[in-house]
Order: sequence, then C-alpha cells, then structure tokens
Amino acid sequence: MRLLTVRTILLMSLIGLMPLSASALGLGVGAKLGVGSATQDDVDSDLSAFMLVGNFDLVLLAVEGNLGWIRTQLSDDDKSFTDEMSATVLAKFGMPVIPGLVSVDLGAGLDQRFVLGAEAGGQDSKLSGRRTLIPLSLQVSGSVLLARLYGEMRYNYELSNDLEVDGNGVDAEARNELLFLVGATF
Repeated sequence: MRLLTVRTILLMSLIGLMPLSASALGLGVGAKLGVGSATQDDVDSDLSAFMLVGNFDLVLLAVEGNLGWIRTQLSDDDKSFTDEMSATVLAKFGMPVIPGLVSVDLGAGLDQRFVLGAEAGGQDSKLSGRRTLIPLSLQVSGSVLLARLYGEMRYNYELSNDLEVDGNGVDAEARNELLFLVGATF
C-alpha cells in the first residue's frame, strides 16, 4: 500500500511538471485573437478570428498549427457574413532580438478553410465548400514568466476555392486578407 502511495505521488508530480518540461522542449499551446480586412471582387469585408495554437519551437525554426474560427462580414452590411473553420500550418524562421526573451519570426504555410455557415441580408445563403490560402506571417514574440506573448500580422492569399451555393459553383477572383493577431502560449 505504501508503494502505491509513493507511485501516486511521483506520478502526480510528473504530471504537474509536464507543462514546464514541455515548455523547455519548445512545445506550447495557447490561443490567438484577431481582426482584419479582406478584399474580393472589389468588395471590402471585416474579419474576426479566434484560433487555438500549437507551437513546436526549435532554436531558429518553428512549426505552428492553428485550428480556428474566422468570420467575414461585409463592411457595409451587418446581416451578411460567412463563418469558416480554419486549419493552418506555418513554418517560421525566428531571429532573436534579445535571445531567450524577444524574437521576430517570418513564416509561410498553408491555410485550409471550410464554410460552417453564411447569411446574405439576414437569410441563409446556402454557401458551402472550402478554400485554400497561403498565409505569410510577420510575428514579434516575447517571454513573460511561463508564457510566450505574440503580436502578428498575417497576409493570406487565396490559391483556390471550391465554393458552391445550392450546388452551383461560385466564380470569384482570388481573395486577399490582412489579419492582426495577438495571443499567448504556455
């Protein structure tokens, strides 16, 4: 019985220290929030974003994964919007400004978006499908205690889309987006 108690205490201690050891290995999880704008077919839209973040940092290179929600709303019509799920992978190259504390990261990757729902003028627009974008990222990050704080500017260029309304393909020019994100990982 005593051996079981010692094992339980050791196991609980290891579980408690996992976030510290994961951070030491360059692993981090957290979230980012952001706003931005998009242009497509000479129509301007406002963007809102929430993303869960997973980071694996090596000394100069990092891989970041985002799983999130993005709302695109027409700038002059608050009843017309599209909600999308976003799955993004970025490869980032970091340049330390103050080693171990502050760095500037440049990144590029792939963003796959899936339409969750859409409304046009307050009515369901029956929009469905997916889009593929290339994100280019400029990020400043800094360490505070056990957290890593981020400020990011991300430009997304649409490579392709398979969007449909009631089974009919949507013909639109490539979409350009500019997102400003802040967040933290632990």
